[in-house]
Amino acid sequence: MVGLNDPASLSAEDKLRVGRALVSGAGAPRSPGDGQALLKPLADSGNGEAALALASSLRGTDAETAYRYAVQAGAGAAAGASGVMDRLEKELTTPQVLVLQAEALSTADGIPSPHDFVPLSEVRNR
Repeated sequence: MVGLNDPASLSAEDKLRVGRALVSGAGAPRSPGDGQALLKPLADSGNGEAALALASSLRGTDAETAYRYAVQAGAGAAAGASGVMDRLEKELTTPQVLVLQAEALSTADGIPSPHDFVPLSEVRNR
């Protein structure tokens, strides 16, 4: 596979597509290490979809790192991130989850203000 021999030749979109296929085994032979190597730089640069795929692939081997990436995916509004976080929270202790969430907040661009939230009654009326 040309992309694995020369990942720099792939666009970010192709890295995401190939990385997902490799970590899941859907559409390519399963190769988690190669898929994670393609996804990690994307996730680290803020790609929520890559962070979600990386979190899912790390779940069985490194729950803490998987949770970090799942939180990042959730912050990027990646569909399915909250489900991955919920499953990972069952594998981690409450103190671990709280520390990981605090880490995520400490590196966030900003903490939402109460003024950023819309009352539920407004959401229902939309």
